[in-house]
Amino acid sequence: MDIKAKYSRMVKTSFPEYGKSIKRKSYRNVIWFQLFILIIMFSGVLIFSQGFLLTRRAFEISNQCNLIKQGNLWNQQFNSSQMDSEMANISTNVEETCWYPQRFKKAVVLIIDALRYDFLRWEDNPEKVYPYFSNKLKIIHKLLTEQPNNAFQFQFKSDPPTTTMQRLKGLTTGTLPTFIDAGRNFAASAIIEDNLIKKIVTNGKRITFMGDDTWKSLFGEYLDEKSIYCDSLNVWDLYSVDNKVKENLFPTLRQKEKDRDFLFAHFLGVDHCGHRYDPSNEYMDLKLREMNGVIENVVEEIDDDTLLIVFGDHGMTEEGDHGGETEDELNAGLFFYSKKGLINKDADKKFLENFINELKPIEVETEHEIYRTIPQIDFASTLALLFGLPIPFENIGSIIPELFWYPSPYGKNENIESNILQNLM
Repeated sequence: MDIKAKYSRMVKTSFPEYGKSIKRKSYRNVIWFQLFILIIMFSGVLIFSQGFLLTRRAFEISNQCNLIKQGNLWNQQFNSSQMDSEMANISTNVEETCWYPQRFKKAVVLIIDALRYDFLRWEDNPEKVYPYFSNKLKIIHKLLTEQPNNAFQFQFKSDPPTTTMQRLKGLTTGTLPTFIDAGRNFAASAIIEDNLIKKIVTNGKRITFMGDDTWKSLFGEYLDEKSIYCDSLNVWDLYSVDNKVKENLFPTLRQKEKDRDFLFAHFLGVDHCGHRYDPSNEYMDLKLREMNGVIENVVEEIDDDTLLIVFGDHGMTEEGDHGGETEDELNAGLFFYSKKGLINKDADKKFLENFINELKPIEVETEHEIYRTIPQIDFASTLALLFGLPIPFENIGSIIPELFWYPSPYGKNENIESNILQNLM
């Protein structure tokens, strides 16, 4: 017998627990080591989620009309002293709404999902014209050129994450959703914060909606029974949602008995075209031309008391994706139009231009700053005041000055600019 084998057999015979104790000790060390690694990993995830992935607390507090008396929103320093005695009589002639005299009675809001700013903006330089998506919305260019007092166009700066549910949340509350919310894009739940949709309905106005069914999850309790919801997750389908919206949009606009104050229509074809193909594709050309026709027909149907709003909730990359924070994803388009005019035709346009130029730009690092840029958090507060509604409680945005460039109903100065500035003070 081999000497080594004989010695091993002798040790095992004399010390039967020897091998087992060695194995038990080795297993114990492995278990402790694995437990240590698990604690380190858990601690890292906890620190990362609490420090890097910001969270925020949502409040269910709502701003009410009686919080601020309408006339108190205006700083009367612009009124000449001899006019002060007349202010009490002036206020009685102003329609009492909420916080601010409403400028419009109705609105048609067209959301073209993933409408990037360069899809909306007209490009005069032939070298910068892209054949599949540049200069397709001809009606926008026509209105801006032929009716400059009635139309405004802006670069609409979104905040990451650039996914639809988070953008709708930010647009209607005037807040900044966090990246924690990004995982909920496909499982949206009702918004509990004070928001523009809630403000519209709780102040006696009615909303009809048609399009992306994300709205049903977020605002379903506030949308009327005539609203139409379409599946938004089939990104290979470029036509079903848009066709259904168009089928119902124009009959609703033509109804003699108007039983709604706000009409929201959310189109998905442009977004789905980007996901399925990319922006530089013949289908994008067709989709944008289709949207041009929709806008053109809506312009014909609306009356003087209606404000038309067209915007994208976010943009898209050159590959057609979105969700991140690149310039192409953040920069959407925004357009306002009213047949009765948005700014006073007698106002000094140079004064307005200088006023806007003195505003601090929201960014200074990129070439995109050359365009008039509006943060999306300004949307809720602007619409609220235009329609005589209280601003949502958690809103951190401001207002879009161009849309308030008309004489204040409380202003009695001979200088029209002084009366205009009362709206902004």
